[in-house]
Amino acid sequence: MVLVLSPQILEEFDKVMARPKLRRYITASKLRRFRKLLRSRATLVKPKTEFPQLTTDSKDNVLVETAFEGKASHLVSGDKHLLALKEFRGIRIVRVNEMLELLKT
Repeated sequence: MVLVLSPQILEEFDKVMARPKLRRYITASKLRRFRKLLRSRATLVKPKTEFPQLTTDSKDNVLVETAFEGKASHLVSGDKHLLALKEFRGIRIVRVNEMLELLKT
């Protein structure tokens, strides 16, 4: 199993983790270590393929484009727009709990 990320996903991760309601659960040093761990374990791709807008949220495309460029079998998300797609060009779009179940087998 390979984790695939892009610079855009890491940037969005940083923005989300900077939100005050999340910052109270994790210290800045733990967040830096986690981000460093993510980068060290992930394959970093820079999506070159652009698809027409796939959902009503244009920010979703970078996730699909990253998965496509990284030849991912699955895209893990809790986003209702992405989950509604269920699959895109052979990439299954699943919730975290579904992915955890798949990893157990």
